[in-house]
Order: sequence, then structure tokens, then C-alpha cells
Amino acid sequence: MVRNRGGLTLLELIVVMIILAMMMTIAVSLMMGASRELSVPTTVTHIESLARTARATARQEGSPAWMLFETKARRISIMSSETIWTWHFEDMTDGAAQTTGSFGRTAAFKTTGGSRSSFSVTQGKVGLGVWARADGWIEFPDIPRYHPEQGFVAEFWILREDTNATQTLFKAGSVLEVTLESDNFQVRDCTGCGKRLPVRDLQCQLCGQRMPPAVRGRDLSGMILHVKVGRMDLQTYDTLPAFAWIKVAIMFAAGEARVYVNDSLVAAKKGSLDWPGPVKLVAGARSGGFRGIFDEFRLGLVVPRETFPLPREIELEFQGTSKPDKDGNFVLHFDPEGRLERARHTAAVDLKVLGPEKQEQTLKFETNGSVKK
Repeated sequence: MVRNRGGLTLLELIVVMIILAMMMTIAVSLMMGASRELSVPTTVTHIESLARTARATARQEGSPAWMLFETKARRISIMSSETIWTWHFEDMTDGAAQTTGSFGRTAAFKTTGGSRSSFSVTQGKVGLGVWARADGWIEFPDIPRYHPEQGFVAEFWILREDTNATQTLFKAGSVLEVTLESDNFQVRDCTGCGKRLPVRDLQCQLCGQRMPPAVRGRDLSGMILHVKVGRMDLQTYDTLPAFAWIKVAIMFAAGEARVYVNDSLVAAKKGSLDWPGPVKLVAGARSGGFRGIFDEFRLGLVVPRETFPLPREIELEFQGTSKPDKDGNFVLHFDPEGRLERARHTAAVDLKVLGPEKQEQTLKFETNGSVKK
């Protein structure tokens, strides 16, 4: 008589394993099918959320924000500026201007001969400002480096004296150099955005409008801004009047350097910026520094705030004239009021999200900054 020991035979174990494998295959197939069906709506929801966050951040910070679509790298990022220093030049103690920035440090005044007569307190744009006399400079704390894709926003007010001498406004290592220079050139107005540009340019760097060659334009001469951001070289083609307050904003974000004068975009150039590490920020120079008044200087750092990796089965397709650049990147620019910036977006931007099995959904980014399905 043979007793049953209550265990499984090898054949029974193999049958159980085959059944479990079949069940797992069916479950995984169902889950993958469900995932594919949900991939487009889920991606659209994420993009909507990122756009609303970018808009809200711009309005909250009172500073531009960017939504960067990297179609080749397959990711979408929000980039915004966080103010780290603000100098109002109101509190002048022992030749130092107290900062209200997050570090709570001071900006030290320096002169070649040690004389403090190179600077004086005077009426500024808002309260008090600092009158510089070409042979002195202000040493600010080092600009820190937090992120390899870091950018910056520098905003300040100036009132220049009536001179055609070349003057250094700001310098930060190899990251930033801003000078005032006298120049003579021929200009014409872009037929797309109306901005002034050199006659030799056949495509507007601001709106991308292509124009036929022009034999002659309008002669223009005077003091202009010359800005270097890394290896990107920009200059304005609007002259800066003497003894008038001028608001200047220089920024690098989402692969582009831009210059604003009195809140109007006047120069832009795409490129990359190598941030070597902490760099010393200096206003003025030992010789050939600024001649005029500085006031209300603010520095912010631009870093990615949130990143969403695109699912591998999802493709993005921009409609109409809104197209990614040669590197596969497209940027939504939000102004400080949370709207799409006019200099970059003259109309709404339509984005089609494509998935497997002919799934698709379209998002419309309105010029007022809202997003709709």
C-alpha cells in the first residue's frame, strides 16, 4: 500500500507555473493597454498643470517664467527667477549699500586711489541712488552656482551723463559684461514686430520675420548697450538718451539671452551659457566705469522648478507657425503678469499631443496665459 504524502508532483507544479505565467501575461497586457489608453489624457493633464504653475509663478514673483519643451530630450520644464539680492541704495553706512536680498550682505564701494569722492548719494529713481564718476566700482557678493542649467535676471535703473565715452556698467567673470558704447549704424524696422534692427540683417532675431535685402536704411548714431552673455554678443539699436531714467533688464533663460530697455525687448540671441562656479559681480570699473546714477538693482537666478519626462509613446506636434528650433526646443514665454510675452507670441500656440493607436488631443495656450483643451 502506497501512502499519499500530501505534496505536489513535478507535473502538477509545472502546470501551476504555466497557469500563473499565462495569468501574469494577460494582466500585464491589460495593464499596458490601459496605460496606452491613459497616456495621452495623463500627459495633457501634466502639461496643463505645468502651464498653470508657470503662469502663477510669473505673477507671484513679478518676473518672467518659461515653459521649455525639449522634444529631442523628451522632457518639459518650468523655469523661473528667484530674487537673491536687491539693492535700493537707501542705507549708506561707511561707504556700503545695504542689501535686502536673502543673503543680507553689503556691496562695498572701491576706488583706484581710495577716495570716496568717486561716489555720492543723490536722488535716484526710487528714493536715493548712487552717482558714480567713472573711476570707482561697486563689489557685490559672488553670484552662486546652484544648477548646471542655471540662468539669471539682472534689472537696474540708470541715468547716464552726456558723454560718448565707452563705459563699463557691470561685469561678472565670463558670464556677463555690460557696456555703454558710441556707435553709428543704419537701421530699418522689422515688418513683423516693428523692432529696430540693422539693415544687414535679413531675419529679425526677435520675431523670426524674414525680409528682403535693403540697400539703405536710416542713419542712427548715439550711445547703445553692448551686452555679452557668455559667448553670445548682443547690442541694442535704440540709442539711450542722456539725463533720462532708463530701466535695463538682462536675462538668460531657456537657452536664450535677452535685453530689455524700458520693458521692451530690444535684443535676443540663442546659445548656451557655461557657468564656471561662483563669480564676482562688479558695477563700474577701475577706469572707464559708468558716469551717472545707479538705482534699484535686482539680481535673480533662473533654475528649473519642475520637470516632466514625456512617456516614450507620446509625441508632441506644434501647429501653425509655432515650431521648435533646430535643436528640437520650443519655449513658452510668460511675462510678469502671467500672459504670453507679446514679443515672442503674437497669437495663441496650439500643441497636439499624439499617442498610440491614433490617440490625440490638442491644447491651446492663449495669449492671456490660460490653457484650454
